[in-house]
Amino acid sequence: MKKPVISGVSREMAEQAFAQYAKSQACLKKMQAEIELQCTRIREKYQDAQADLNHSLGEAFLVLEAFAREHPEEFGKKKSLPMAHGIIGWRTGMPQFKTERGFTQQAVIALIKDAFPLMADRFVARKESLNKEAIIAATRLESGSPDAIDPDELRSRCHAWVEQEEAFFVEAKSEETDD
Repeated sequence: MKKPVISGVSREMAEQAFAQYAKSQACLKKMQAEIELQCTRIREKYQDAQADLNHSLGEAFLVLEAFAREHPEEFGKKKSLPMAHGIIGWRTGMPQFKTERGFTQQAVIALIKDAFPLMADRFVARKESLNKEAIIAATRLESGSPDAIDPDELRSRCHAWVEQEEAFFVEAKSEETDD
């Protein structure tokens, strides 16, 4: 959505707009508080019934899972089993790489390099990425500093730059509303 172009605004017009903004914001906050209050009342009204249903779901789930573990022959070669009220089954998750307790990734990297030296390049990733925070900090240093980078040189030689955008904001004082 395009913003309309507004020009020729006097201080008086800006003050009137700010009054409208502050009042609308206060009314909106009051309305949101009322909505939240009503939502809380509704949540409280149903919380016991929800707890009972969640407990019932949990118990039924445990029974169905126990049945599936105790009767794998019911599944045959399939991972799911149709029943009168739906389907139960097993989902295969994504493979995950795990390390034994007490072994950090760095320790495993060293062990892989030792145990599988011909495959270490395939098993150990070497990632390069820009340290954007360091580049930003370097462009903020005074030009005489040995770690400083000239922003114009960064752009001309590396086709990259540091940009800091400004965004207009309005922060209204909290006001009571009669509405």
